[in-house]
Amino acid sequence: MSTRIPTGGEGLVAILVSACESLGRPQTDADCIAVALDTLGYDTVEMFSTWGNGALGRAELEPADVQRLGDELVAVVSPMPVVDGLIFRAIMTGICRKMHEHLRKEGAVAKDKAAVEDEDATTMSAYADYERRQGRPVVMDRMLSFAGAARKSIEANGYVSQLPALEKMQYMGCRDRRSIQKLGKVVLAEEESLQTASVVTLEECKKVAADACRALAAAGSIEIRQDAYGSSEAGWVAIPGQAHEGRLWVTARATDRLIEAFSGSTITDPPAYASMFRVVMNKFMNESQRKLRHADDIIDKMVDTEVELFSKPGKTMSAAPPAAAAAVEAAPTAAATPVKGHDGGACLSWLSNGICKKHDAGECMHSHPEGRRGNWMTGRGQKRTRPGGGGGNRSGGGGGGSSSWNGPWDGGWGPQWGPPGWGGNSGWGGNGGQNGKGGKSRGKGGGKGGWW
Repeated sequence: MSTRIPTGGEGLVAILVSACESLGRPQTDADCIAVALDTLGYDTVEMFSTWGNGALGRAELEPADVQRLGDELVAVVSPMPVVDGLIFRAIMTGICRKMHEHLRKEGAVAKDKAAVEDEDATTMSAYADYERRQGRPVVMDRMLSFAGAARKSIEANGYVSQLPALEKMQYMGCRDRRSIQKLGKVVLAEEESLQTASVVTLEECKKVAADACRALAAAGSIEIRQDAYGSSEAGWVAIPGQAHEGRLWVTARATDRLIEAFSGSTITDPPAYASMFRVVMNKFMNESQRKLRHADDIIDKMVDTEVELFSKPGKTMSAAPPAAAAAVEAAPTAAATPVKGHDGGACLSWLSNGICKKHDAGECMHSHPEGRRGNWMTGRGQKRTRPGGGGGNRSGGGGGGSSSWNGPWDGGWGPQWGPPGWGGNSGWGGNGGQNGKGGKSRGKGGGKGGWW
């Protein structure tokens, strides 16, 4: 049998032999099937990826496809014909299942590889635009891989949605090989990974931060509309080798200022520096997400008026003690519990007042949806009144009240409860309302409504 299948088909041979041995069938059964497959022109498992429009590589293996492949082998005329029957059909079921598993695995690997290659291509394209449109070349081993994802985010959303922490930056160039870990189990297969940046010393931290700013500039070296961001004139550059100017999402001039600010930081502790970098970049991404100002304007404002951001370390994440970690694992649903005072994870200050100082500083852990900003604010920024009329200075509620809680109570609660209504000589209704309406108040808010 092995002479009938050329080099490269050992995987197919192993599948045929394994399927026959699992049913206690002799080697001759596998030889007959191998001859029939060779006659049809199938030498390797990979060649079956196109059989039946990819039927053996789909999510589910259909019995009809197994039956159809068996029928094709039975119809083959050869010196070693396949004998149809229950045993042959059982062998074909085992063969198709193993080929299905093999093709599904190969397809997943090919898909992941294609995604990595696409990401790498986008990254290289971003740095090429950075050189072509802004005249800033970057050598391969100083290119950061997140530039590709950032470019796609800008093209799709108009802002950068995520950026790695300083210690998780990965450089292009030579790749390391590591074992794949999935669902807590280490798989024997290996995959390539990019080299992670070293941020052990302060000099390394500043170098990686500068590379990250250049990667951001590379991702943002795409032309935007001339009327974007209102009346702002930021983003215009003279494109090298061309007679016209172009407006970019972010310019090298602005990111150079950001690099200078990071380099001039007075922080001397590497972890604190990395924390500061995270706070600054979070603030930048929060501002750019609003799409109210150009990226250059955001950077200029941070560098010119908020320079203290670059010398103030952010909050560092400390490791939880073992007992606390065990408690978290024992209560997996705790993370899904909404925070009191927050609507679906949204910031309460953002929803009620339309502002959040922690959000501006990049430190708020809650979401800030633009469409729900200031739900209790009018379009002019004035706070809405809640349903019902206003009371006096301290009376509150519906109808206008006395200007003081210590006012006279003469008249009491007796006759005033009957018709014509709530109004009384000197009770809650002020100077005598009629038919359930609040009396005229001596306070600030003479109300028209009732109690509810």
